[in-house]
Amino acid sequence: MPLEFFSQLAKADGYIVSMVPAESYLDPTTSEFDQSLLHTYPDGWQPGFTYHGRNPYAYILSRYAHTHMPDGSRMDTFDLVLIQLYESYSHLSFNVSQLNQPPAAYLSAWVPSVLAGWFVDFGSDADVNWPSQTVRVPQKNLLVGFANGWAGGSDKNVLIMPEDVGRAHAALDAQGLAPRGYFFWSISQEGSVPPGQQTPLYFAAGLNDFMQTRKVHL
Repeated sequence: MPLEFFSQLAKADGYIVSMVPAESYLDPTTSEFDQSLLHTYPDGWQPGFTYHGRNPYAYILSRYAHTHMPDGSRMDTFDLVLIQLYESYSHLSFNVSQLNQPPAAYLSAWVPSVLAGWFVDFGSDADVNWPSQTVRVPQKNLLVGFANGWAGGSDKNVLIMPEDVGRAHAALDAQGLAPRGYFFWSISQEGSVPPGQQTPLYFAAGLNDFMQTRKVHL
């Protein structure tokens, strides 16, 4: 049974269901779609890295967005959509490392584009038999993922510091557009020292400084 149908069955049975696409698998910067996961970055950056997608998870999110519950109601199938901005050679990495865009500025523009939705050309692939349409992630379901102490030191997996995430969050929150939350990969790297730095990085504590989801015991 395909994974997407399993997700609907799990939702109907009362489970919390999530999807965790890499940035290029759910990509508001393009309308392109196909089933390959062997693309290079657009515009010729890092041509040797051939592991990007063109919105493959947009199809799953669009086609299986809702589940009919046993009581007759209809609910979002995916309670949490966790997008991995720590994908290797991501748009985030390109804009920050190559174009010198401030991370908070990138995030402050990227999150609204995901919430507003973008057109995806599903019709370009007759095999999926699904009409081209706008895809969006509901605000209450969106979580944004970052690398923690293992990243940095190159443009492959960009390290965005929690303070920059906090600046973006404040700007988005002022517009009523803040995502549900944030996550990071991975817990085993908490307290490690990022390449080129001297101080251990505790990403969870940095996020908690502005999310304040947990009391700090002094």
